[in-house]
Amino acid sequence: MGNRYLVVSDLHLADVEDHADGWKAHKSSRHVFDGDFAALIRDFAAREAPGGPLTLVLNGDVFDFDLVTAAPDPAPWPVSRSERRRGLDATEPKSAWKLRRILADHPVFVSALADFAAGGHGIVCVIGNHDRELHFLDVRRVLGDAVRAAAAATGRTLPDGDPVRYEPWFFHVPGEVYVEHGQQHDYYSSFQHVLSPVVDASGRAVLALPMGNLSNRYLMSRMGFFNPHAADFILNGFRYLAHWLRHYAFSRRSLVLPWFLGSLSVMARLLATRSRILLQPRDLAARTAEVAARNGVTPGTMAALARLQKTPITQRFFRIVREFWIDRLLMAFLMAGGTVALALVPIPLWIKLMVPLACFPLLYFVYEWLVREEGVHAIGKEIPAVARAIGDLLPVRVVTLGHSHVPRLVPLRGGLVFVDTGTWAPNMSLDDRRRKPGYRNFLAVAFDGARVDVRFECWDPVRPTVRRADRPGDLDQCHAVRRAVFVEEQRVPEAEEWDGKDGDCTHFLAFAGFRTLAGTARLRVDGATARAQRLAVLPPWRGHGVGRRLMDAVEAEAAARGCREVLADAQVQALPFYESLGYVAGCEVFLDAGIPHRRVRKSL
Repeated sequence: MGNRYLVVSDLHLADVEDHADGWKAHKSSRHVFDGDFAALIRDFAAREAPGGPLTLVLNGDVFDFDLVTAAPDPAPWPVSRSERRRGLDATEPKSAWKLRRILADHPVFVSALADFAAGGHGIVCVIGNHDRELHFLDVRRVLGDAVRAAAAATGRTLPDGDPVRYEPWFFHVPGEVYVEHGQQHDYYSSFQHVLSPVVDASGRAVLALPMGNLSNRYLMSRMGFFNPHAADFILNGFRYLAHWLRHYAFSRRSLVLPWFLGSLSVMARLLATRSRILLQPRDLAARTAEVAARNGVTPGTMAALARLQKTPITQRFFRIVREFWIDRLLMAFLMAGGTVALALVPIPLWIKLMVPLACFPLLYFVYEWLVREEGVHAIGKEIPAVARAIGDLLPVRVVTLGHSHVPRLVPLRGGLVFVDTGTWAPNMSLDDRRRKPGYRNFLAVAFDGARVDVRFECWDPVRPTVRRADRPGDLDQCHAVRRAVFVEEQRVPEAEEWDGKDGDCTHFLAFAGFRTLAGTARLRVDGATARAQRLAVLPPWRGHGVGRRLMDAVEAEAAARGCREVLADAQVQALPFYESLGYVAGCEVFLDAGIPHRRVRKSL
């Protein structure tokens, strides 16, 4: 068997923040998915081995430096007031500090990388736009040292050299795969010189961050009830008003001021670097030759790939003004001023009314029609054509990009497939702040001579999965859930929980995410009657349909065994759940382990 690759992108790991009011909920500890990720790569290694080499490709935006707004106190270097509020500048020492902070909150993720590397497998990190600070060598050393320390903690030693290979633009294996994050095809997020993105700022080497990064730092970090990982912060005026009334109107937080000041700050930063990024970096030619040689690409093909990239929005001042609605704000002021002026001059009343009510709106719609252009979502529509162009330049079987956050698999032509691993992590509902499942995806590619196997799946399924607990160790997992829910959370005495009947029951396990344990239930059959018992769902997965899926499995098993009715002793507080499934409750209330219950039944 030949080479095999596991590709994931857009994990957006940041430091953890927990706020009771939902502020920055996208960074809360309940959205940490390190265990799922560790299970994913363990499963990949176990499924694919033994055989050819395994390579884990972290395809950009694995870390999100833009979301880290903390600063050390005291700091070993000067920190401005703006940095205290919005996060440290993208310099080498400050970026290294930010990565240490991120990794400290994600030890399981680091251990998973260490386990994979200790198994003799390769790790490639293609740098995206939100983790572009991995351009700095000291930042890379932070990750490498953390992976080595995690391996040493379990008594293993990694080979000499960096355990992670870094690719600043793309990863290419001739005849097999081309992997690129994709921000260079999005003018909101592209770098003028992706291989040399640093400019001089008052004697400091600083990343020339694109508009997308700066917007996260200067706007989204100050508007924390929006999730920067999802596009639902783009609303109409009425929904912005509703959002303000819900989250800001009766609190000390502000929405309009951070938007206005943040927009001005982003524009100022972009304009300050506009001329400097046009300068040709002295090391650009050498870096380009190095990337080309390492990835087996000719200079001519490198130039052709570069021509597919978008010019950064930094070079398009008018588009910057439009993206922050500055032009529409100016038009609103001009129209308001014009209306006042018309009211003061001695002209007929119909003119005073007609111009503001008809002419001004008409002028606005004509203006919008004349300046219309692709918006922030254009990358999602355009990226398949980019993948096709890359496939025309390089003889590969699979082209994969991320960044666009539109997961899909698209056959481009005979022998070439495009996979967009784009994902939101986490993607949450704007209204109830719950994470929407089904948006973390992976690509597994295996080559075996002329045959290629492409597997594109979700490691956070849309629906919880349920199976019978009939494998070695499954009953222990059932007991772990029941102990957490009944014994520890509800204070049920252990003597009552472990009733000695488990051996006569059929048990079920529910998983949410990739091998993430979510709940359990058991079925006890007595003649034509089935009893659903010990239904337990772990707290993070309540409200996600786990209990319903478990009961579906219990009822299906009972029907398959000829039962005509299912009984359950339901806690009174859970009666609405059972009634929603069609169960009918009896009148009698009784205590079980000190908790009020009512018997419910459902005919099959």
